[in-house]
Amino acid sequence: MPTATFSPCGRWRLSLTHRFRPGPTWVFLMLNPSTAGQGHSADDLDPTLRRCRGFAAAGGAGAVQVFN
Repeated sequence: MPTATFSPCGRWRLSLTHRFRPGPTWVFLMLNPSTAGQGHSADDLDPTLRRCRGFAAAGGAGAVQVFN
């Protein structure tokens, strides 16, 4: 189950952790602000997060942690 931290105004997602199987966690530091805050939940994986998850899974990871 993904978990996310949002800005106080709820507009920006600041971090997201998504565990999809046992294994190490890969961390991604994004340089652009995520607009996945307003009207979205931690379960909503945008195309960028789906690609990060795919890279991590291919490398043997079991989770991703993304910071914006």
